[in-house]
Amino acid sequence: MGKAILITTKNEIKEVEIDYSLDDMEVNNNLRKFIDEDCEFYQTLPPNVISEMFRFPTYPANKSAIGVIMLIDEEGKLNDLPINPIATYIYGYDIIVGNALLISTKANEYGEIIFCGIPDDYIKKIQRCLNSFVNAVNKYSGS
Repeated sequence: MGKAILITTKNEIKEVEIDYSLDDMEVNNNLRKFIDEDCEFYQTLPPNVISEMFRFPTYPANKSAIGVIMLIDEEGKLNDLPINPIATYIYGYDIIVGNALLISTKANEYGEIIFCGIPDDYIKKIQRCLNSFVNAVNKYSGS
């Protein structure tokens, strides 16, 4: 099992567990379900603000490095999903709709990039950053 962070369209930040020991098809099915029950395809994006703030790579260059990526519903805009202000902020280049899932990446023994759980020290830094942004959004919107 590994940790991931779910960012909902309702400005909720949730730590979730994903079983990365399953075969690739089952892992991908589980990732899509976390994003949205109707998600058929996910898109990977760099969480630019987080990556720059904490110097996390998106795709690690060596086996000892751990990266962080964001997964979103690739067809979210076509399916008219609600805007995700937090995911939009951390991506920084386009409006993100629907739930977003932050997961980690690492290189396996063959140098291929694979998905993995986010390390605890990364989780703490990311949650602190996202929670302060949620507080600012809620204060501004009157929530």
